[in-house]
Amino acid sequence: MNDEIRDRDENRTEVLSHPGPEVDRDEGSSNDAIPLVMGAMERLASATDQANDQVRQQLTDLRKEMRRELEDSQRRMQRIQEDGLNEIRDAAGGATQLLEQTSEEFSQAGKGRDQAIRTAMAEGLDNVIEQLDKTLQSHTNKLQSQFDDRLQDGLKDLRDQMEQLGKDVTKATRESQSTLDKVDSTLADIRQDLDKKTSALEKKLGDLSSDNQSASEAIKQELAETRSDVKRELESAKDASHKANDSQQTQLRENLESARSQWDEQWNSLRSHVDEQQSQLEGSLSQWRDEQGRRVDALEEEGRRLGELSQRLETNHTEMMGFFDEERSRAKEREIEANREEARRLNNAGVSRYHSGDFEQAVNMFEKAVGKDPRFAEAFNNMGLALTEMDRHEDATVAFETAIEIKPELGPGYNNLGYVLFKQQNYEAAIEMYKEAIGHSHDTSAAYTNLGNAYQQLAKTDQAVESWKKALQADPTNERAARYLERHTAGVASDDMVVQSADDRPDEVLD
Repeated sequence: MNDEIRDRDENRTEVLSHPGPEVDRDEGSSNDAIPLVMGAMERLASATDQANDQVRQQLTDLRKEMRRELEDSQRRMQRIQEDGLNEIRDAAGGATQLLEQTSEEFSQAGKGRDQAIRTAMAEGLDNVIEQLDKTLQSHTNKLQSQFDDRLQDGLKDLRDQMEQLGKDVTKATRESQSTLDKVDSTLADIRQDLDKKTSALEKKLGDLSSDNQSASEAIKQELAETRSDVKRELESAKDASHKANDSQQTQLRENLESARSQWDEQWNSLRSHVDEQQSQLEGSLSQWRDEQGRRVDALEEEGRRLGELSQRLETNHTEMMGFFDEERSRAKEREIEANREEARRLNNAGVSRYHSGDFEQAVNMFEKAVGKDPRFAEAFNNMGLALTEMDRHEDATVAFETAIEIKPELGPGYNNLGYVLFKQQNYEAAIEMYKEAIGHSHDTSAAYTNLGNAYQQLAKTDQAVESWKKALQADPTNERAARYLERHTAGVASDDMVVQSADDRPDEVLD
C-alpha cells in the first residue's frame, strides 16, 4: 500500500504555467491617444455631413427657382393667348353688327323674304363665330399644330356663307323681277279690257240718235280724255314700278357689295392680327425655350459639378468610415488581446492556487479567466481539475465538456472527463472518453492504462489485459501497466488490482 501511494506521488502530472508576453509600458499612453484620434475623426465626419447638407440645400433652391420661372412663363403665355382671343372676339362682334345692319336694310325692301334671309345670315354668322372660337381655342391649346389648317377651314366656311348669301339675294332679285313682270302683264290686260270696253261704248254711242249727237260728242271727248288719262297713269305706274325695282335692286347690290367689302376687310385684319399674335407667340416661345435651354444647361453643369463634389465627399466619407472601422477593429483586437492576456494571468494565478492545494481559490481564478476569455478551453479544463479535487463531479463534468466543445482537439479534456465518469462509476462512458483521448493522440500509454482499468471494473478482463499491453507498447517504461499485468498473471483479485493511482487521475493541461 505504501508503494502504491509512493507511485501516485511520483507519477503525479505537474501543473505547468506559461507566462504571457511582457506588457509594453508605453501601451497606456497609446490607449490614451486612441480617444483623441477617434474624436478628431468624428468631427471630420460631422463636417462632411454638413457639407453634404449644404449641397442638397443648394440643389433644392435651384429647383425651386426654376419651378417659379416656369410658372411665370406659363402665366405670361396664357395672358398673351387670352388677349389675342379677346381681340378676335371683338372683331367678330364688329362683323356681326355690320351684317345686322345689312339685314335691316334688306328688311326695308322686302319684309317677308328678307326676314328669312336675315335669319339665315344670323345663323350662318353664329356658326362661323362658333367655328372661329373652336379654331382659336384649338390654337391656344396646341400653339402651332394644325393652326393654319383650321384657319383656312374657317375662311372657306365664311366664304361659303357669303356665297350662299349672294345666292339668296340673287334669288330674291329674281323673284322681284318676276313680280314686276306680273304687274306689267296685269296692266296690259287692264289696258286691253279698257280698249274693249271703250270700243263697245263707242259702238253703243254710234247707235244713239242724232239728237244726242252733241251729247255723244261730248261723251266721246270725255271718254277720250279719260282713256288718255288712264293710259298716262298706267304708263306712269309702270315706269315708277320699274324704277323702284331697279333702285331696290341697285341698293341691294350696293349693300351686299359693301357688306362683302367690309367683311373682307375685317377678316383680313383679323387674320393679320392672328398671324401677328402667332408670330409674337412663336417668338416669345422660342425665346423662352432658348432661355430655359440655357438654364437647363447651367443647371446640368451645376448638377454635374455638385455631383462630382458629392462623389468626392462620399469617397472621403467612405475612406474615413473605413479608417474608423479599421481603428475600431484594431481597438477591438487590442481589447480582445488584452482580455486574453488578463485571462492567461488569471489562469496562471489559478494554477498557483491549485498547486498550493487552495482548490476553491483556484476555481475562483479560473472562473475569472473564462469571464475575460469565454473561448479559453484550457481554463475550463483546469477548472474541471480543481472541481474534481473538491469532489464536485457534476460541475467538473460540465467544465470538461465545455472545454471539449470549444476545442475538440484538446486530448487531455477527454482523458480528464473519463476520469470523472470513472469516479462516478459510469465505466461505459469513461471507456468512450478514454478512446477519444487515444484517438486524439494524447499520452496514449496512460490512456490505455486507464482504459484497461475501466474494462477491469466491468469484468472484461481480456479487454483490460489487451489495453495494458498496448500501454506498454506505447511506453515500455510504464511501470503501472506492467505491474497490473504481473498481478493479473499472479492471480490477484480484481478489487485489489485497480486502485486510485496517478494513471487514474486527470491530466493537468494549462496554457
